[in-house]
Amino acid sequence: MSINTDTEHPVLLLTVELAAKTGKNILVDESGAIAGAESNALGPTRLGGQKDDRVPVTALGVATCVSGAAFAKGDLLKAGAGGKVVKAANNDAFGDQSYVGRALLAASGANKKVPVMLIQN
Repeated sequence: MSINTDTEHPVLLLTVELAAKTGKNILVDESGAIAGAESNALGPTRLGGQKDDRVPVTALGVATCVSGAAFAKGDLLKAGAGGKVVKAANNDAFGDQSYVGRALLAASGANKKVPVMLIQN
C-alpha cells in the first residue's frame, strides 16, 4: 500500500506573527522567526507574509516543507538554514532540540517542496 502524499493533513494549526518576511512552507519558531539550523521549529508556514503578518503554521500532521538539501524518503529531518528541512544524522540530537519530522518523499536537492510527517519537539 502506498501513502497518499498529494495532500496536506494538518492536525494542529497555530497562528504566529512573523518576525520578518517569510515564504510559504518555511519553518518558523514560536516567536515567528525563521528557524535556523538545528533550531527548535514550531512548524512550516501555510502562507508567506511580511513582518508582523499573522499566518497559520502547521504544528502537527503532514505538511509541505522546503528542502535545504537532498534526502531520501523516510529520512528523519531537522531544521536547516533559512527554515528549510535537512536530513538529520542518525540519532542526531542537539541539546533540548529534536527532529522536525520524517520525509514522506525524497528531495532531489535544495528548494524542493516535499511532504513531511511532522514530529513535535
